[in-house]
This record gives sequence, C-alpha cells and structure tokens, in this order.
Amino acid sequence: MKDEQLRIYYRMIFGSEHGKAILADLKHRFGWKGDVEAPSALPGSRPEDVFLTEGMKNPVRYILAMIQQGTEKPKLESTAKNE
Repeated sequence: MKDEQLRIYYRMIFGSEHGKAILADLKHRFGWKGDVEAPSALPGSRPEDVFLTEGMKNPVRYILAMIQQGTEKPKLESTAKNE
C-alpha cells in the first residue's frame, strides 16, 4: 500500500467522531495532557522509566504525524537524550 493512501485511511479513521474519541483516549493513557505531551523526564526519574514513557508515546506521535496535512513521511523523534 502506498504511503499517501495509508495516510488517507488514517485521516478518515481519526477524523471521524469515533476516531477522535479513540485518539483522545490514547493520549490520556500514554503520556499526554490534552493536546500537549507531558514531560517524560521529571526530577528524580529513573532512566528506564523515562525510556518506557517515551516508547509509550511513539504510537500516538505516529498517528498524529499521519493525520497531519502534507505529504512528508512521518518521523518519530524522541525527546529523551542519552547523557
């Protein structure tokens, strides 16, 4: 399946009333506060917890990238950094 066709399907699904409700639920469950990503690294956080939290956010990031306008291929970028 071509990327643009798949993007159209994502927009159809997550643009519907039901899809918006599912996306809101996924955000709530996997590290988002409304439409804003909650910070993964808080003072005193263990690195393994930060990595887990970041990984949980990736599917939501991917869905959001797929439903955005434009033809750019979605990119997943982690906000956690190895120091």
